[in-house]
Order: sequence, then structure tokens, then C-alpha cells
Amino acid sequence: MPRLAGKTDLIPNHPNQMWIDPHEPGVYLGQCAQYCGTQHAKMLLRVYVQTRDEFERWVHEQQRTPEPGILSAGQRIFESTACVNCHAISGTLG
Repeated sequence: MPRLAGKTDLIPNHPNQMWIDPHEPGVYLGQCAQYCGTQHAKMLLRVYVQTRDEFERWVHEQQRTPEPGILSAGQRIFESTACVNCHAISGTLG
């Protein structure tokens, strides 16, 4: 995320370390800078920086059990679109 930490190249077999310490809440935008496939130009990045209270509310919301119909609809979408090609969730086809 260039506005937060600059750019660090990824080189095989050369571990990198990075520390991001944002000073202002907000949404920071970026774009993938490594060529990694035909959809490369569409790989946008978003980092959401929140206050501690906002983050705690978000965590609480994420821990709620979703309604069964919503969960199965989301799983069908995830498994039938390109998401599953790059992202894996335990128990899915990815």
C-alpha cells in the first residue's frame, strides 16, 4: 500500500518485513504492482484504517452467525466465480 508503507518488491527466497503504522483513519487505495495473470489490471487493494472502537464493533459484527439462506447464497457465488481461483477458505473447493 504505497500511501502507507511505500512499495516492496517480492523476490523468491528473499523474505521481506514491513511494518505499517497509519496515523489517520480512512480508506487507503492501491493497485497490484506485480503481473500475476490476465485480471491483473483489476486487482485493486483497499486498506481500512479504523479507530479501536470502530474495529471492535466490526469484529463483533463478524462474529455473528449469518442467516442460513445468506450463507449458502454467498458460498454459491464464491465457488462459481473467479474468487475461488485465488482465495481459499477451509472447506471449499479452493
